[in-house]
Amino acid sequence: MIYQSNLFEVQQGIVRLTLNRPDKRNILMAAMHGEIRAALRAKADQSVRVLVLTGAERVFCYGQDLLEQTVTPKTDALVDHFTQALTVGWARIKQVLYASVANTLAHTFDLECDLLRELGSTHDCRESVAAFIEPHPQQFSKD
Repeated sequence: MIYQSNLFEVQQGIVRLTLNRPDKRNILMAAMHGEIRAALRAKADQSVRVLVLTGAERVFCYGQDLLEQTVTPKTDALVDHFTQALTVGWARIKQVLYASVANTLAHTFDLECDLLRELGSTHDCRESVAAFIEPHPQQFSKD
């Protein structure tokens, strides 16, 4: 696979995948998800001992790029899209036992993993995503 959004290298049994959008604090976009899945498939190679997942420069990842709309309009389809990306994507990472996060500033990743660990089902995850994405009424008026 040709990596356009992430940096991918293999040296001496170590796969290193670097999220490479430092100008946007390495927020994830749709193209990056496919590249991450491809890197996770490297576990099939017997010569691979470890996968290092890191972010370019000082930040690991600030989460999903919510301005990139791969599904329009912002309705249930968008909520379903992000729910699937979270549940399938992170479940796959958990399956790869040798996956590691290499960065001391990985607070966002830690928070997402904690959230997903606490969510008992896809339904719970969907409800959380919907609460985050869907517009909220103004709580305070300008008067």
